Amino acid sequence: MKPRHHIYLSESRSAELAALANDSGAPKSAIVEDALRDFLRKRGTRELDQTFGPRFDRLQRELVTLRRDFDVLFESFAAFVRYELTINPPMPENDPARIAQGRERYREFVRQVGRQVEARQRKIAGGEAEVLP
Repeated sequence: MKPRHHIYLSESRSAELAALANDSGAPKSAIVEDALRDFLRKRGTRELDQTFGPRFDRLQRELVTLRRDFDVLFESFAAFVRYELTINPPMPENDPARIAQGRERYREFVRQVGRQVEARQRKIAGGEAEVLP
């Protein structure tokens, strides 16, 4: 024996339920039971997906972009420190030849960082290449 419940519906919902029962030939109790079961099963996941799904997707895209930008900045910093501490001697002031050489080294620095980022390799861990995810 099924327990009996007394529910109150607005007149418009009651009319819709009666029309659905007439069209489908199913009893009103079965329609309400099916609707309630579906609502209770899907309620949590559907509401969460509708509410947070687009936000999570947007945040995921932003995190991927931030990760890429961070990798570029970090790789640039690592390459700069490596060049500064191991390759470049102190530069005398007002020496045009040295200034031109410094500019060329800077261009090569930018090209090298670009190659490393494009190859998705990091060389900051003791000079060993580590493939980025």
